[in-house]
Amino acid sequence: MPYGKYNYKDRLIELGKVLNKEQEAKKCLADFAVKIAEKKQALSDVIDSGKKIAIFEITGKEIYLYGKSYGRGGAILYDELGLRAPAKVEKAVFEKGRASISMEALPEMLGDADYLMLGIRGDGVDLISKK
Repeated sequence: MPYGKYNYKDRLIELGKVLNKEQEAKKCLADFAVKIAEKKQALSDVIDSGKKIAIFEITGKEIYLYGKSYGRGGAILYDELGLRAPAKVEKAVFEKGRASISMEALPEMLGDADYLMLGIRGDGVDLISKK
């Protein structure tokens, strides 16, 4: 299945077709939609609608910002739950999906975020422990 051709919902349906379980895939998505609606309501009681959230990941040599189309939960956070990213993050990554940034750019890119979702992959743990 070519990466980037399908969003996560369409990918699940396509896998359901391949496995002859299309109805189960559709039910799974319907159940998920109910859970998303519940979580969206719960979040609205906790997170002010004007608050911003950003997703980034640290590897051994790179720091990446993520948008809504490159995994890391962006599609769910931004599209399904309706959360927003800071304007600089949207501009940098929403069209491409992700962008590599320098350590020095972190305050500029993430400074307007009220919440941060941090992923650490591989040797990124070593980078974090040294700072």
